[in-house]
Amino acid sequence: MSEQRLSKLQKWILAKCYQEQNSRVFTAMRKEDVFRFFKNTYFIGSQKFVIPKRFKAFMTPAEYNRAHATISRSLRGLRNKGFVKLVGHKKIEQPNFENATALATKYKTQEELQTAMKEMDPAELIKMTNSFTKTEDVAVEIENDNNTTKTKIVVLTEKGIQKAKELLRLSS
Repeated sequence: MSEQRLSKLQKWILAKCYQEQNSRVFTAMRKEDVFRFFKNTYFIGSQKFVIPKRFKAFMTPAEYNRAHATISRSLRGLRNKGFVKLVGHKKIEQPNFENATALATKYKTQEELQTAMKEMDPAELIKMTNSFTKTEDVAVEIENDNNTTKTKIVVLTEKGIQKAKELLRLSS
């Protein structure tokens, strides 16, 4: 019974992830947008404004940390129940064969390369050796709690879409 119960925040996340606009259906949202559950507006004088993004700037550190911990627990619970997939990003280094080949054609022997490297200043040498790898930012699904990848996007699964539709029907 308690395994299937959802908190108000979890219900809110499911409902906000599932959006129908015109004939299109959206089933994802940024993790940062979940902070809207806690604080969506701010005041300057008597005027009310919607927080566009960067919620950390509009909350005290204690408020932000409490909200962040609650959001992380709720998202982890939704993931464990199979309602959402959590997506983050990871930097991956891959060999850059074009730059290595270009360097190999420029210097015919290893001795020529070593003498050229001795004559280079340190900044040039670092730039040359860094050109041997390409860094790519790749989206990855977060499957366990290893804390090496931060959650950036929340995506509904089929089970999550069904639950969101059910929640939206009940609230109407």
